[in-house]
Amino acid sequence: MPLNWILEWGKWTEILKFIDEENNSNNKTAFASGIISSFLTPSLSGNFLGRIFYYDKSKRWKITTYSMIGNFAQFLISVVFGIVALYFTPNLFQIEKWILTTLTIVAIIITLTYFRGEKILQNIQITKLQSLLLQIKKGPSRLKMLNLSFLRYLVFIAQYSLALNAFGEPVDLMLICLISIIFLLITLTPSMFFGKILIRESIAVSVLSYVGIGPVLAIFASFTTWVTNLFIPAFVALIYVKKKK
Repeated sequence: MPLNWILEWGKWTEILKFIDEENNSNNKTAFASGIISSFLTPSLSGNFLGRIFYYDKSKRWKITTYSMIGNFAQFLISVVFGIVALYFTPNLFQIEKWILTTLTIVAIIITLTYFRGEKILQNIQITKLQSLLLQIKKGPSRLKMLNLSFLRYLVFIAQYSLALNAFGEPVDLMLICLISIIFLLITLTPSMFFGKILIRESIAVSVLSYVGIGPVLAIFASFTTWVTNLFIPAFVALIYVKKKK
């Protein structure tokens, strides 16, 4: 869990470099507030809401934009590797080739949008949009954000694998692929708040049942990783922010 949030802190420090706020005494409090707001917003996408109020109004839109890029990077990693995992388990889920092909095209489009989306939008002559695209170009390295997101993804995979292994499930390529598919489905499933609690468990039970892993173990693995990565950090962040006020 600490490694997970150290990597997310790495994303945050990258953002701070590009808004000239590296030495701001509120940086840690803003980060903690972002953990709380992401826990309370759909699909954990609202971390910028907790961060922006600690900085000048002129910089808030930059923080929002750059935070969303970091969130998009995490989304991209989950989608791409989840689809790759489907290629290793086509017979298990009886997925037809046209579905895999469609998903692959979607992954390519998402990747191109992440890296080159401004090339398409630059032809739309709207002043505010052009200003936004300029800031994206001048902002943090999208490749670095993606690398940090990939490392976080590996942490998530390791946590989930160890949670299942603790009850005797062998960690092999099939299990890792199933976990990646679980993350893919969780990522694509809409949710209002609380890190998709219950939705995560339902997906885990459905996917892991294909290899005979029972619902109790599936729920345990999903719930404990939710507690470890989302609930505990949000609770600790809340205490930290209250002490700072």
